[in-house]
Amino acid sequence: MGVGIHTLTHEERVTRGHQLTAEDKGFASISPEARIATGKRTHERGKGVHGLTSADHSAHGKKSKEMGVGVHALTIGERREASRQALEARGETPWTEEEDLFCISLIENQDYRFMHGARKCLDTERIAKELNAKFHEGKNVRTKRSIDSFRYQRLKKYRPEGWKST
Repeated sequence: MGVGIHTLTHEERVTRGHQLTAEDKGFASISPEARIATGKRTHERGKGVHGLTSADHSAHGKKSKEMGVGVHALTIGERREASRQALEARGETPWTEEEDLFCISLIENQDYRFMHGARKCLDTERIAKELNAKFHEGKNVRTKRSIDSFRYQRLKKYRPEGWKST
């Protein structure tokens, strides 16, 4: 027999979560700093999800996939959509395919390079400014860091073989 939240169906848990968020209660009422501190404490004590080893995490993921539950049961398309929704919920702006392709064209353009000693480096700050001007009405949405992240993560979507620096 379950106790507390475990007695609720999935739909009831989701509804309750939405209610608590709207009322600024429960998990939603805890500051990000407090959540981080709690996560660190549980890790140090070896408790909860934060106390799991990498192998434990992997085993739980495989079991979830077999059971058809959680994020591991989602298709790639469903995971992308969930990721997009999470970005928007945090107030961030998801990349569009048009923005992706324009960013790639700038990365490949030798005019967006500068000399740093003997090396030619990508001018990520300039690329960010171009993207912000074209897609975000000049607002500081894309940054040097987001361009670096794009190069190492999102570019795989368009170049499965990876990125070769030129």
